[in-house]
Amino acid sequence: MINQTKPYLTRPARTSVSTYLIYILCIILALVFLFPVVWSGLNSIKPPDEAAAVPPTYLPSYLSLDKTISSLTILELGCLNIFQIA
Repeated sequence: MINQTKPYLTRPARTSVSTYLIYILCIILALVFLFPVVWSGLNSIKPPDEAAAVPPTYLPSYLSLDKTISSLTILELGCLNIFQIA
């Protein structure tokens, strides 16, 4: 007869301290790598005076999509120029 243990009698595996430390390290590294992306995204919707302010403001006082719209129009013109040259 094969010794089969009942699932409700087995203990769950313990998570070691090193596993928690690895998780904390991964979370810290993710925050460090995502910070410049978030900062750039927030600066792209800030008005120009507020984006260049010293000391910096972390959240925009009001949303300004002027830079985003102008960069998209420049991007479209750049693609059109590439296709016209080729």
